[in-house]
Amino acid sequence: MATIHASAAIDALLNKATERPLQTGLLTVSLTLLGYLSLRTLYRNHRNMDDEALLKRRHPLPPGPPQDFLIGSLRHFPNDHIWAKFTEWQKQYGDIVHVALPGTSLVIIGSYELSQELLSRRTNVTGGRAVGYMITDVMGLYWSLAFMQPGVHHSNQRRMLRKAIGPARVSSHDSRIEQIANEMMLQLVEFKGYLPRVVTKVMGNLITSLSYGEVVRKEMGDELAKHNQEIMHFAEYALFNVWIVDFLHSLRFIPSWLPGANFKRIGARTRWLSDYIRFKPFKMIQDLYNSGKLGHSIATDLLEEFGPNEDTQDALAVLATAIADKVFKEIQQVTHGHRTLDIKDRPQLPYTEAVWKESLRWNPFIPLGVPHVSSQDEVVNG
Repeated sequence: MATIHASAAIDALLNKATERPLQTGLLTVSLTLLGYLSLRTLYRNHRNMDDEALLKRRHPLPPGPPQDFLIGSLRHFPNDHIWAKFTEWQKQYGDIVHVALPGTSLVIIGSYELSQELLSRRTNVTGGRAVGYMITDVMGLYWSLAFMQPGVHHSNQRRMLRKAIGPARVSSHDSRIEQIANEMMLQLVEFKGYLPRVVTKVMGNLITSLSYGEVVRKEMGDELAKHNQEIMHFAEYALFNVWIVDFLHSLRFIPSWLPGANFKRIGARTRWLSDYIRFKPFKMIQDLYNSGKLGHSIATDLLEEFGPNEDTQDALAVLATAIADKVFKEIQQVTHGHRTLDIKDRPQLPYTEAVWKESLRWNPFIPLGVPHVSSQDEVVNG
């Protein structure tokens, strides 16, 4: 009797599948894909664990937070305020902390001396970037110097930027920097409202003017500043979060409307911003350069020396209290309250210079802590 009931149930399911072939096909494909991806992830994690076990037999890995089966220390890894958790781990485990995550092994360096030893003196091994698939492929930021792996394009961009904004040339833009800074100071005298928005807009226009020239700034300066700010927000958000697509690349094919596919929507928006920032202003400066109307800018210097190639395009896109009282008094002593500051005043403003440098260190306006990746095992302090 049980066999008859089971057979009837199977017949009913087959009849429903025949009535709804599309839904059944999608369900079958989804279950097959999910099973394949799960097995692939388990295999990769098992292989990584074997690699780590082999390394332990050679040299011990640094201490770190507890590990669970398959997922490593993922349960202990912070979703936000990462630096706070890293500082806590440094106090608990020491200056070198090992964190095992699904598909990767993370080493956190907690001292200046060790970072110099590993990241400055061993750059041939540790110069790579541990940037995930989400940032490079889904978001399309593979061209950015901050996320690019060492190679020909990376070397070309670094050389171009050293030429363009190095000590020998950057002073040629002093007058433009002073002009825009003074204009902003006059705007702020009677300003009321949200100050960071004004400063961000002015800085965006300044960078556009220096990079692409005044014609481009007047034509699309505000738009470029807004898009640059948005893309940096997405890049920072992506850099300090864990994305499943970093481990299961096949997920890039799922529809963006599915639950949990927010990474697809972020990727689509960032790709559009990326293409706009890379191509639109570069096309405009090429036309202006060919017509002799570009004027003095970093773009002019790079086009004259390196030509209108992809590396030139991407190098330009990369550009795309009590303390306050002490700063004020130091500025007053230099200007006597009768003029605005000039760049040549910097040597006479040591305290002011220290304050703005510390401000950038404490709260950088772009992601500076991009992880490096090692191309081989390294032993330090052992």
